Amino acid sequence: MTALSIFTTFMIMMYMRALKSERTAKQQTALMIQNYADKSIENGDKISALLIAKKAMEYASNKMDSIDYINAENYSILTRAVVNEPYSAFAEIDIGRESPQFAIVDSGKKLAVIGQEGDIEIWNIERGMFDKKLESDKFFVSVTGEENSDNVIGITIDRKIIKYNISNSSQEEIGSSSNSRYSETVLTKNSTCMIGFSTYTDKSFLDIWDIEKKEIVYNKKFDSNNKFVRAAHSNAGAHITYLLDDGSLTGIDLNTMEEKQIAPPVSAETSRFKNMVYNEKGDKLYYTLETKLYAVDLADSSNNKEYDLGFYAGSIRCSDGLLYIENRAGSKINITVLNADSGETEAILKGKYGTLNNFSVNPAQKEVVGSWSDGSISVWRDITFDTTADNEIYKYIKGIDSSVSARLKFSEDGKYLINSNIDGTISVVSTLGNTEYEEFSGELMAQSRNYRYALIKNGLELSIYDTLEKTETAELTMPEDFDIFYTIYAVSDDAGTIAVSNFKDLGVLFVDTQTKQVISESKAVDFIIDDFTMINDIKFAQDNKSAYITYSNGEFAKVDISDGKKIQDYEGADSSIDSIILSDDDKWLAINTSDRNTFIINAESGETVHKLNGEAYALDESSGRLEVIGTLNDDIFKWTKEDGEKITSTNNLRQGLLNRALNYNSISPDKKYMLTSISSGDTVLTDVTTGVFIKSFSGEKKSFGRAFFAGDSSSVIYTSANGVSRLEKLYNMEELEKKAENILRGRELSDEELEKIGKSK
Repeated sequence: MTALSIFTTFMIMMYMRALKSERTAKQQTALMIQNYADKSIENGDKISALLIAKKAMEYASNKMDSIDYINAENYSILTRAVVNEPYSAFAEIDIGRESPQFAIVDSGKKLAVIGQEGDIEIWNIERGMFDKKLESDKFFVSVTGEENSDNVIGITIDRKIIKYNISNSSQEEIGSSSNSRYSETVLTKNSTCMIGFSTYTDKSFLDIWDIEKKEIVYNKKFDSNNKFVRAAHSNAGAHITYLLDDGSLTGIDLNTMEEKQIAPPVSAETSRFKNMVYNEKGDKLYYTLETKLYAVDLADSSNNKEYDLGFYAGSIRCSDGLLYIENRAGSKINITVLNADSGETEAILKGKYGTLNNFSVNPAQKEVVGSWSDGSISVWRDITFDTTADNEIYKYIKGIDSSVSARLKFSEDGKYLINSNIDGTISVVSTLGNTEYEEFSGELMAQSRNYRYALIKNGLELSIYDTLEKTETAELTMPEDFDIFYTIYAVSDDAGTIAVSNFKDLGVLFVDTQTKQVISESKAVDFIIDDFTMINDIKFAQDNKSAYITYSNGEFAKVDISDGKKIQDYEGADSSIDSIILSDDDKWLAINTSDRNTFIINAESGETVHKLNGEAYALDESSGRLEVIGTLNDDIFKWTKEDGEKITSTNNLRQGLLNRALNYNSISPDKKYMLTSISSGDTVLTDVTTGVFIKSFSGEKKSFGRAFFAGDSSSVIYTSANGVSRLEKLYNMEELEKKAENILRGRELSDEELEKIGKSK
C-alpha cells in the first residue's frame, strides 16, 4: 500500500470512530433526558414529560445501538403521559414557596397563582401550561378570585390591593389593608366584595371591602383573649359567619353589613373546633360541635334544628343537598353522608387509619377526594347511597405527595381538581381522564386463543363477549351446585363451545353456547383423587374439537370434546401444572409448573424436547424455527434450540413493580408486548424485546388478576373493579404522537429549560 492509501484508510477509521463516539454521546443524552421525563410522570407532571420526551428524541438516531430501547421508552412515556385514567394528575406548577395560594377564574379555564418571583401568573388549566404573567413591579404574596369572573385580586408585600382583569390586562389599585397583611382573602358577590382575615398577630381582625367603591365597609378587631379562628362564606347567600375562640358564631349580611349572633359562647374546651358550611342557596348554615350537628335557618331561627350524630365530628362539606361529615368515631376515619334536610344517614364512605387532613366534594359528580397524613389522596367514586353499602376507597391519585395538603378545590364543572401543597407545588388533576374504554358487568374468566372472544362471569351467569364487534354473542347459566371459586373456564376460537371444570369430581363440562346443551363431560382421570387435587387449566385445540386439561398433581391430557374421552395421555411433571401454552399450529406445547419450570413438548409424539427455568408465554414459529418467549422472575427470556436462552432484564423495578408468574398472563399476537399480573391486582404492559415497562392497568385489588390482549391487539380486556370488566383501547405510536401534538400545540423545550429541569431532577 502507498503512503497515501494508508493515510486515507487511517483518516476514514478516525472519522468513523469520531462518528461512533458522537453517536454514543447522543445516545446517552437521549436516555438521560428520557429519565427526566420518567421522573416528571412520577411527580404527576405529564405535560412536562411530553415536552422532555420530545426533546430526547431530537438526539435519537436509527443507527444507535440502543435505538430499540429508546423507541420503547418513548412509547412508554407517551402512553403514560397522554392517556389519563380518571383522577390522574397531569400538570405540576412549582411555586417555590410554602402553601401556595391559587384562584380558579375565567369560567374554570384559568388558574391564577403567585409565581416564584412574586408575580401573578395565569395558567391554562386544560392544557396544564403557563399562559402569561400579569405585568407589575409589585411583589405579591396572595391572590384571590371567583370562577365565574375574569378578575383577580392580588395583595402585595406592602399590603396594597390590586385588581386585575386577565382578559384585557387592565389593573387598578383598590387600597391597602388596615393594619397588617391578610392571612387569607376571599372574593365574593360577583367580585364586588372582598373579605380579608388577619391572624398573623395577637390582634386579629376582619375587613370587608367594597371593590367598586374601593373602601372598607366593615372592620372588626378581635380581642387577644378571644381571637378569630375561622370563617365560612356563601356567594349565593351573600353571607359570612366567623368563629371566635369562645365558640361563638357571628353572621354578617354582606348586602347590609348587619351582624347577628348565630351561636353564643360555649364553655367547653372544644368550642373552637366547630366546623361550618353553608348550603348551596346560602340560606342555611350547618356546624358541628363534638357529636352534635346544628342546622341554622338564617331567615327564620324557629326552623333551627339539632341532631345527635353518634360520632365525634370533624370537617364538614355540603353539596347537592347532602352533608359530608368527617367521622372520628374510631381510629379508622370515615366520612358519613347525611341528608341536609332530614339529617338522615344516606351513606358511609369507608376510609382508613390515620389523619384526614382535608377533603372536598366534586360539585358535578357525587365523588369525594381526601388528603391523608401519610401523603396519599384517596378517591371515592360510584358511591352507593345505602347505609349497608361498602363504599370503599376507589383509588389513590398517583404522582402527588399531599402529606400536609394546604388546599383541595374542584372546578365548578367538576372536570378538574386543584391541589396545593406545603412543599410549594400545585397539582392539576383530571377527574374525567381521557381513556377510551367500555365497561360491563362481570369478571373476566377466560379468552379464546384467537384473542377475539372473552368469557365473562357474573354470579352464575356466563356470557361470551366479542371484543372485535363489541357485542355479547352468547349467554348461559352455571349449575347451582358448582363451586364457582375453584372453577376453571375456557372458550373456543369460534365461540361455539365453552369448557367449565367441576371442582368436586375433576370433571370438565363442554357446553354448546347456542343450544346451551352439554356436549360431553370429560373425566379423563386415571389417578387417585385427593382433597388437594384440582384442575388448573383448560385450552381448546386449534380445530375446536379437542381440548387439553392440566391438573395440580402434575398430570395432563388431551380429550375429545364430542364424547369427553381421552385422546392422548402425556407424561406429566413432578409438580403442579399451572398452565399450558400451545403454538399457533398446535405442533408444540409447553406446560408451566408451580416450581417455575416450563417443559417444551412435541404435541404429536409427547416427547419433551427441552426444560427451561421460568414460565412460557408463547411458542412462536414465525421465523421458521421454534422460539419460546416467557418470564423468569423479573426478566424476560427467549429460547431457541439453535441459540439457546437470551435473558432481557425488565425496567419494571424502576417503576416500583415486580413481575408475577401466574396462569393468566397474555402476549400480543405479534409477540411484541406482554401483560403480567402483579400482586396488587394491577396488570403491567411490557415491551418483549427491550423489557421496557409501558404502563399499568389498574385492576381489582386482590392477589391475582386476569388480563388479555383483545381483538386485533388494539385493546386490552381485564377485570377493572369488583364485578366489572373493562375493554380498554391501547393506542399505537402514531395515535399517541398526534394526541401529544394536540396537547403541546407547537410548544417546545429550550436548551435552557432542559438544563434547569436537569438540575432539579
